[in-house]
Amino acid sequence: MTDCLIFLHGHQPYYNEEFIVKEIIWQSYGPLFKSLLDYSKEHQFHINLSLTGSVIQWFERLNNDFLLSALGELIDRGVVELLLSPFYHAPLALTNDGFIKEQFYHHRKMVKEMFGKEMRGLFP
Repeated sequence: MTDCLIFLHGHQPYYNEEFIVKEIIWQSYGPLFKSLLDYSKEHQFHINLSLTGSVIQWFERLNNDFLLSALGELIDRGVVELLLSPFYHAPLALTNDGFIKEQFYHHRKMVKEMFGKEMRGLFP
């Protein structure tokens, strides 16, 4: 068997127009989560997924129960490990230290409250 590291990153700015985000969700995040759920029923695999806090907020704001429950199920099954990243996808090299720490804190807190998991990896 060949080992392979799969890493995916997802972000949507908080200021995007709702109709744009809805279209992106139904063309990318929805099919991705459904495919991962379906494939994980017959195969054992693990991916690292970096979802910024703002994209997770979009899932909530749009009341998208499928995305949140599918993501929670994938995390519970051990298929997906969420990675810590700046909440709003701030460029770390250009951001002051206090702001970086605040973004990490809020992202970590959101994931812990929503999915009951601590993030161990980092996507800068």
